[in-house]
Amino acid sequence: MFLRTLHTTTARSLPPKYGFAFDIDGVLIKVSSLKHPPRFALASISRASPHLPARVSCTRATMYSQRHAAIQLLNGENPSGRRIPWLLLTNGGGITEDKKAEQLSKKLGVHISPQQLVLSHSPMKALIPTFENTPVLVVGGAGHSCREVAERYGFRRVIQPNDILGWQPAIWPFRELSEKERAEAKSHFDFAHERIGAIMVFHDSRDWGRDMQVMIDILRSQNGIIGTVKRDTSVQDVPLYFSN
Repeated sequence: MFLRTLHTTTARSLPPKYGFAFDIDGVLIKVSSLKHPPRFALASISRASPHLPARVSCTRATMYSQRHAAIQLLNGENPSGRRIPWLLLTNGGGITEDKKAEQLSKKLGVHISPQQLVLSHSPMKALIPTFENTPVLVVGGAGHSCREVAERYGFRRVIQPNDILGWQPAIWPFRELSEKERAEAKSHFDFAHERIGAIMVFHDSRDWGRDMQVMIDILRSQNGIIGTVKRDTSVQDVPLYFSN
């Protein structure tokens, strides 16, 4: 009896060798609005873990409760009291993980940690050691949302397309900046001498024509200096990171 109790206690204390990753919108948020909702992921969770119950209903009326119950089961509210690692994935972005976690916690009715979220641009954090103090062009998102996210990650010299357009409107003459946009553009950069070290597309662009033109000009430049033309087109001077 002692050996059996010791074995059970040890098994519960050890972290499981498996975990779960959920898509946010298609699985946890919008699935309840489908006309014929699919069997929720709780069934898969039950099959993968012998510690969790296997009863699952797939009526639309119970989708919210199942969604909530599945997360609670993973958080340790199961017969074994064992916590199962899980995280949420999405190709959405334009917001910090902290704010997204707060939104989802309210919507789903359970606490979600920012460390349990992987947004489209979350992997960009790995680039901080390389580009922390280097000017980088960040593309996408509404207004300055992605600039704020990038700066929150630790990039100290974040540039957006409107900054370049404010410096040289002829780069994209099909759209004039508003007075507000011109006032918000970072005018202290001299892009004729300032090297752009990398291009990072964080989220969906709100003006693909403008942004594509700016990105192409940088990619075709000599060592990231806007207005120059690279001599050796077989070598890419400026890396492009595309997250969405």
